[in-house]
Order: sequence, then C-alpha cells, then structure tokens
Amino acid sequence: MTRDHRLVLVAAAGCVAAVAAADPLPSGALALGAILVLNYVNMANVIGSAFLRRLARLVPFAVCVFVFPPSAHSPRWWAWPACLGPVVLWQAATWRRIRIRLSLARRRVFPPVPADERAGAIALYGLSGPCQELLHRGVLPAGLVPLLGVATVPITTLTFVAEHVLTSNPNVRRTGRDIAVWTVMSLLFGAVVYIDPAALWCAAVAHTLFNLPNVVQWSLMTVRRPIEVSA
Repeated sequence: MTRDHRLVLVAAAGCVAAVAAADPLPSGALALGAILVLNYVNMANVIGSAFLRRLARLVPFAVCVFVFPPSAHSPRWWAWPACLGPVVLWQAATWRRIRIRLSLARRRVFPPVPADERAGAIALYGLSGPCQELLHRGVLPAGLVPLLGVATVPITTLTFVAEHVLTSNPNVRRTGRDIAVWTVMSLLFGAVVYIDPAALWCAAVAHTLFNLPNVVQWSLMTVRRPIEVSA
C-alpha cells in the first residue's frame, strides 16, 4: 500500500468520524467516507474497467438523492447570476488556456485512451458537479446548519476541497491555484445556498458549467483501437 493509498483511507475514516460526530444526519458522513474509499479502489485499480471505476465514485451520491428530496420552491432571482456569473467570468478569464487544451485534444496530440476510460471520464465530469453540490450544499448542511449556523459554510468548504484533493488523479499535479479556485467556488455556492436553500440547483448548474471544458476535452480524445492478433 502506497503513501497515497494510506492517506486516502485515513482521510476517509477521519471524515466519517468527524462529520458523524457532529451531524445528526449520518448519510452525509457515510457518503463522504464511501467516496474516499472508492477513490482508494480507483487508485489501487481493484476494478478492472476504467469506466466502472469512474462510475463507482458516483455511487455514494445515490444515498444523498434518497435522503435529500429536491426543494419544492424556486430559487430567488438573484441566485442564478450569483452562482453562474463568477463561473462565466472565470471561464472567460481562462479561455486561452481552455482553448489550447481543446485544440490539442482536437489535433490528437494527447495519446489515445481506451474507450471505457473516455466514457467513464465524460460521465464523471458530466455528473460529478450536481452530485457534489447535493452532498456539500444539501445533505451535510441539512444536519450541520441547525447546530452551527453560518459556520457550516466554511466547514463544508473544507470537506469539498478535501474531497477534491484526495480524489484527484495522483498523476496530475495540483497547485495552490487549484485549491484557491475550489475554495472560493465552494464558499460562494455555500453562502448562496445557505441564504436560499432552493438555490442548490443554481449551484449544481454552475458547477456543471465549470466542469464543461473537461467533458469537451475528453469527448475529443482519440480512442485507442484494440490490437488485432492474427491467428
């Protein structure tokens, strides 16, 4: 077991223990711990199919769907621009970098990837945004807000950033800039949803928009064709 594997397992146990101790709604703690455990499964390549490994990371969020029904109220008018506006500005500010990534993928500069890996990455980046918002802005605050009030926003920001750091691809180097972006985005979405719980869907749409360049990039990746062995 590598150091990264041990770190993820210890963090999973810590998240479950810490959140369950304070959260009367244990589903959030269980989901967060399960996500980290399944990331260990991904890192250890326990599941053979790359597509199934990536989808496995979304399974714990099913717990959140069952225990946290959608709000019957519509978000306040300002919630949409409050969530979408900063994301649009960020995509515009980093458009040159995004365009280079998409151009390289379109020109087939990246090495070919297995079909199941590409499909899994598209599904993960396409669905993880709403799933993460449901956990960090829905299920966890439902248990923590009655106890901690507005302090729930920075606490769930810590769980949000920790999940991203611990479930990141170990082959991809994360920088302080990445952590800063995750932190600011989480604080913003958390504050909006704290004021207006119905704005959870605004945060989910904005998070999906934030992940959209990754979905497009993986869609443009070349699929590695299986090698045919002649008899």
